[in-house]
Amino acid sequence: TITVTDGNHHSFDRKFNFTVGNIDDTAPTNIVLTRVSIALNAIAGAIVGILSATDVDTDNNKLTYGVNPSSWFLITGNQLKVKSSVATTAKIFTSPIRISITVRDGTSTSTENFNIAFNAVNTNI
Repeated sequence: TITVTDGNHHSFDRKFNFTVGNIDDTAPTNIVLTRVSIALNAIAGAIVGILSATDVDTDNNKLTYGVNPSSWFLITGNQLKVKSSVATTAKIFTSPIRISITVRDGTSTSTENFNIAFNAVNTNI
């Protein structure tokens, strides 16, 4: 109850109810990438793996993902994809490539590193 009193000692009482909602104060955790290797002949748009994370105070389907380096990989929804030809990318790097996946819940951010290995493909079959 809040009481307001003016200079003439007149007062007014009012009861208020306040509801405090859940505060988004916990960063996402447990970042998982389902696969950490890709074929050397993978084309642009090929799915490397599926991302997931856990957040105790945000619906997991509201999490957004980012990747670095973004010049070779991209994320669509929760799918990590090849941005350009893996054969071209693999020539630049030695296997594996270290990437960072960032997860945001709108307030907090978490990052996890993964190594993406390149698998040789037998084209003689």
